[in-house]
Amino acid sequence: MTSSKPLLTRDGHVATITLNRPDAMNAMDAEAYQGLLGIFRELESDREVRAVVLTAAGERIFTAGGDMKAYARRSDEDWQGEGLGSGAPAYVAELNEVMWNLRKPLVLAANGSVVGWGIMAAFSSDYRITVPHAKFGYAGAISAFGAAEGGGVIERLLVQIPYVHAMELLLSGAFITAEQAHRFHLVNEVVAPDQLQARAREVAERFVAMPPLAIQNVKASVKRVYNQQLDGPIETSNATGRMYLYTRDFREALDAFAEKRQPVWSGR
Repeated sequence: MTSSKPLLTRDGHVATITLNRPDAMNAMDAEAYQGLLGIFRELESDREVRAVVLTAAGERIFTAGGDMKAYARRSDEDWQGEGLGSGAPAYVAELNEVMWNLRKPLVLAANGSVVGWGIMAAFSSDYRITVPHAKFGYAGAISAFGAAEGGGVIERLLVQIPYVHAMELLLSGAFITAEQAHRFHLVNEVVAPDQLQARAREVAERFVAMPPLAIQNVKASVKRVYNQQLDGPIETSNATGRMYLYTRDFREALDAFAEKRQPVWSGR
């Protein structure tokens, strides 16, 4: 069986993480989430690494978010019995926090669409570059999974893009284009696909050239301001997300996906 663990390479003071499930739209299963969490922990403590690039294999999609096929195979006991941090396995919530609070500059090189959990990766990045055909949306968590709360995605969305655009994404499951993402200040640049990796490297090297301790202190200061606003709401949201696991709509979402049909929501 092919491993779904992300790849890690180092070149000088720059580390590159590559999501590596192109045949599965780079969807995140348990191995991918846990592997990515381990990589971020490793890079946080590696003094030789001064900037990180996060990208993905393939040309069409950065990530489809959580692996719904893997979710559908889990029983109610699996979901309700293990340590859950936010309505998702605890390691997903932990990854979100570690990635968000990384002290080193994180450059997103989104080679394609950014969906579901991928939005969290985008929000955690300090500089974001994408390609013209990319689309951005949280639709999978809402229209397919039937849930949205938990993990801090909503809270971090609201402090990064205007309210009306955030609510359109959340309430309708809509996608926005790369051009719209740039206009809404969700990404810094939109570049041609053949320029993406070189441009990400160029930006990372610019961060590497700065005093590393000063850069880490700047990031810590900025995140401290955000975290003072967000920690309480995220904790409440995570509790609500855990409660959703006991609803009929949650099981209906998984059953509908496994049976390849549209879910029938009951609101219970």
